[in-house]
Amino acid sequence: MYDRLETEARKIGLLLNERKTKYTFMTAAGNMRKSHNLKIGNKEFEGVSEFKYLGNITENNNRNDRCIKERIQTGNKAYYANLQMLKSKIVSRRSKLQI
Repeated sequence: MYDRLETEARKIGLLLNERKTKYTFMTAAGNMRKSHNLKIGNKEFEGVSEFKYLGNITENNNRNDRCIKERIQTGNKAYYANLQMLKSKIVSRRSKLQI
């Protein structure tokens, strides 16, 4: 599968970076499994139990509790940072809804 991915990526001018590419093993049942480095041909990829992808932390135990907590915390920070403005009578209700 890796060889095919590398071949197709090259066709459109992309290269896979061995240092930036990580892998993890995930199961639907949520069974944790220790990640070892994976060797394919002459390349070796680091095995990790969690990584951040598009701002979300993904763990190999299929639980996203940490991700959800981070999102709630970020939302609370944004809310409390704008609380004074949201309570202001000067700002219109329409503007507050857009914010």
